[in-house]
Amino acid sequence: MDLFLGSNEEHDAKKLERFLEDCFSNGVAVDGVQAQSSAESSAMWRLRESAPLAVSADGFAYKNDVSLPLEHFYQLTEEIRARCAKLAKNIVTYGHLGDGNSHLNVTSEGYSQELYDSLYPFLYEWVIAHGGSISAEHGIGQLKLPYSSLGKSAAERDLVWKIKAIFDPSGILNPYKTF
Repeated sequence: MDLFLGSNEEHDAKKLERFLEDCFSNGVAVDGVQAQSSAESSAMWRLRESAPLAVSADGFAYKNDVSLPLEHFYQLTEEIRARCAKLAKNIVTYGHLGDGNSHLNVTSEGYSQELYDSLYPFLYEWVIAHGGSISAEHGIGQLKLPYSSLGKSAAERDLVWKIKAIFDPSGILNPYKTF
């Protein structure tokens, strides 16, 4: 999915063309479709926006939000498939190539402690070992809090809490969660 909102349509088209050429020549993408109208663009966005709903409808979903260098983006999906294929129903990834944000989703018929233990902390350790971050678009939250030390020093974590305290001195905004 792409979104260009510049003031010069011709310039935007050239930027997109260069970007796509780079993606294909560097092996980041092997195929693609470009919307030819605003209706096609809207249809593509509806498809993208329906992905989280489709994942949730597939069963119990272990949703993950991490960031990775592009060269490891799909490798993570392959790693998790190899590790969890016998326990999972489906393993799917969608995300933002522009910033390396990966939404890796693993579904099963119901909650499985065995599947959970196969995923965590392995997934987070793998991401850190490959130059990524476990805190991406949706931050650390409560579920990742026990793993927040991965890839961040104590000083960095302390600084995050101090910054949060500046904006939320009473701790009422998203309590017990970091960014």
